[in-house]
Amino acid sequence: MKSVHQESIVSDLAITHYTQQCVTQLRDALSLGERARVNIALLSREPTSLCFRATLETASPENSSPFFIKIPIEINEISIRNFQKEIEFYHHISEMCTTAEQTTRHVLPRFIDGCASATKCLLILEDLSQTHQPINRYTLPTNSQIERMIHCLATIHSEWWGSHHHVTSLPSEVQQTYILTDFMRGADTYFHDFVLNSQFHLSGKHIQHFKRLFERLPERLQQRLFSEQHGNHHHLTLIHSDPHPGNFLLHQETASLKLIDWQDWKISFSAHDLVHLVISSIDISKYVFHDIDLLNIYMNALSQHIKHHFSFEQLLYDYRLGILRSLCVPIRHWKINLPAHLWMPQLTHSLAACDRLNCWELLA
Repeated sequence: MKSVHQESIVSDLAITHYTQQCVTQLRDALSLGERARVNIALLSREPTSLCFRATLETASPENSSPFFIKIPIEINEISIRNFQKEIEFYHHISEMCTTAEQTTRHVLPRFIDGCASATKCLLILEDLSQTHQPINRYTLPTNSQIERMIHCLATIHSEWWGSHHHVTSLPSEVQQTYILTDFMRGADTYFHDFVLNSQFHLSGKHIQHFKRLFERLPERLQQRLFSEQHGNHHHLTLIHSDPHPGNFLLHQETASLKLIDWQDWKISFSAHDLVHLVISSIDISKYVFHDIDLLNIYMNALSQHIKHHFSFEQLLYDYRLGILRSLCVPIRHWKINLPAHLWMPQLTHSLAACDRLNCWELLA
C-alpha cells in the first residue's frame, strides 16, 4: 500500500465522492440500516482502486471489527473482471480451507463480502492496517523477509499441490487459466517495433534468442502443463501470479505474513510465483545469495508438506522455463505505454537470469 500523500492524484472532491460511494456500498453489502453510523478513512490509492478502513458504531459483535474495503476508481469491463476473479478466489479458498490441518487460511486475510457488477463493485476483508505493514516493494527486502515470503508461497503451493479435487472444483472459466501461453499473443508481432523504438538496447545475440523464444516457448509451456510424463496432475498448484513484496503484509510483532491482491490467481507450476518474486520484483544481484540458494529454501519448505515426489531438478527446470516466460511481459508493458521504470528493470533482471542459468538451452 502506498502513501496517500505520495501517490494520490485524485482530487479532494473526488475522494469525498468515492468515500460516500464506499459507505453506500458497505451498507448494502452488510444490510445495514440508514441509522448505522459508519466511520471511514482512506488507507491507500492504487493505480486502479481505492482502499478504505471502515468501522461501525453498532451493538452487533460480528460487525464491530474494522473492515478493509477496496473499490475501483472506475467501474468498467476490466475492473469488474478483476473484482470477480478476486471475490471468486476468496469464496473457493474459504470453502476448501476449513480444517485445522490446512494452513492457507492463516496466510490470507479473512473474507467478509464482495460484489462485482456494472452498478456496484467492492471487496470487503478484515482490516489488517493496525497490525500489519506491506513490505516495501521499492526498497530492498531483508534476507529474512525474502525467506519468509518464499515460505509463505510454499505454504500455499503445498496445500493445492496436484490436488485433483481442488482443481476440478474451480469454475470452468478459471480452469482455462491452465493455458498460460496467452501472454505471448502478439508479442512477436510488435517485438520488431520494440527493438527499434523502446530505447532498450538488445544485443544481436539476444535478439536471435527472442526470435527463438516466440517460436518455441508456447510449445514448451504446453508440454510442461499437460504432458503425462510429469505425473501427479503435472505438479501443478494454485499460484498468486503477482507476489511482489508490496503484496505481502508483515505482522509488526510476530513477523508472520499475509498475502493479498489475488485477482490474477491461476493454476500453474509453482516456479511461476518464484520467478515473479525473485526475478521480476527483486534485484538478486544486490544479495549474497543466488537463485539456487533461494530454490533450496523453497524446496525445503515445500517438502515438509507435499507427499508427491517432486525433485529439485524439476523445480529448477520450471524456474528456468518461468524466467523465459517472464521476458515477454515487459515487452507487452512497453506496448501498452507503461513508463519505462515499470518494465525496464524486470527485463534487465530476466535477461541477466537467462544468461546466468543458461535458460536459452531449453529452447533448443
